[in-house]
Amino acid sequence: MITDFLIPNIEDASNQFFNFDQLTFDDGSILTAVEHKNTILGLKIKVSRHTRTGTLSTTSINVGNFAGFSSRGKPALCVLEDGSVLLLISTVDADDKMQVNVYRSTDKGENFTLVSKQALNESVDVNTTNGYTVQQM
Repeated sequence: MITDFLIPNIEDASNQFFNFDQLTFDDGSILTAVEHKNTILGLKIKVSRHTRTGTLSTTSINVGNFAGFSSRGKPALCVLEDGSVLLLISTVDADDKMQVNVYRSTDKGENFTLVSKQALNESVDVNTTNGYTVQQM
């Protein structure tokens, strides 16, 4: 039985993809969230929904520039009991403090709304001298 797979994105000199997470819904559709690093547009979280009939819909959430890239992004998806989807994304401010933004979708990932810019009680220090590096959420 196949329990996990990644629908690939085409990489080139301008586009790279990192750190994905995905969900499969009861109707067989798949929601994938991935870091999309574009040399012109910066870092975004690309969320794609693939239905069993082949329909693809995509939305992107801006995460920022490449500074602090190693701790920024790291998308994580989960489904709540009411069927809504949460997307968690790490963000880094100008003081090298990491926080988690939470987005919610009530339409299986077609659209996301920011519901929290501070999911953690305290920000995490991610400075390059003595801070942490976020590897996965």
